[in-house]
Amino acid sequence: MKFVAQTDVGKHRDRNEDAFDYDSDAGFFVVADGMGGLDAGDIASRATVAIFQHGLSQPDALTSCNKAGRLALLHNLAIEANDQVYTYANLYDFQTQMGTTLTAGFVSSSQLLYVHVGDSRIYLIRQDKIRQLTRDHSLVQEMVDMGKISLDEARTHMQRNIISQAIGLESVIDVDCGECQLEPGDILLACTDGLHDMITSDLEIAALIQTAETLDAGASNLVQKALENGGMDNITVVLVEIE
Repeated sequence: MKFVAQTDVGKHRDRNEDAFDYDSDAGFFVVADGMGGLDAGDIASRATVAIFQHGLSQPDALTSCNKAGRLALLHNLAIEANDQVYTYANLYDFQTQMGTTLTAGFVSSSQLLYVHVGDSRIYLIRQDKIRQLTRDHSLVQEMVDMGKISLDEARTHMQRNIISQAIGLESVIDVDCGECQLEPGDILLACTDGLHDMITSDLEIAALIQTAETLDAGASNLVQKALENGGMDNITVVLVEIE
């Protein structure tokens, strides 16, 4: 497996509140998009990533347990991150809401196990097809589910950035857990909304990766296109190629 990542502050932000990490040896990645302004978003996203770094980088943390155990570990780390960020925000009485999205996964040559809170995403690119694996926790996704708007309308809806839950906003969260079988040649993309809000065509996202000569170039293509399309927010991408 090959992992690459890129991040950019974008054209309209003073600081980068996204945070990410990956470990190709351990086979995990984590992406977080902080929110809250001032230092709140930075603290929330970095604290969340640090919890996953520590929990997943321990010797045999993931390889010594079965699928159910790995999913339980990912879920428990998400709960731990929520507890820590929520407690910190209330302890120091931030003037704005303090929170972060979370998308994290464990990757083997044949399987992805993941947890998800918020509107950062994981996509699977296989041959000429792309599929969004995660479901956004957002107002517009709820509107789509109720049949009030279409998926195409959701991509450009003015309220598309309103999320329905995030790490640290409430004392209790509902963490989505999922799995996906993988094949050689598959590519996984984990990204913040700074990417998928600026490149609203999933097929274009796939093409920018697949037409690149290298995985690193594919990540660069995504970031540069998001910047060309406005770069309204911080942009973070993690790509994983299954060999």
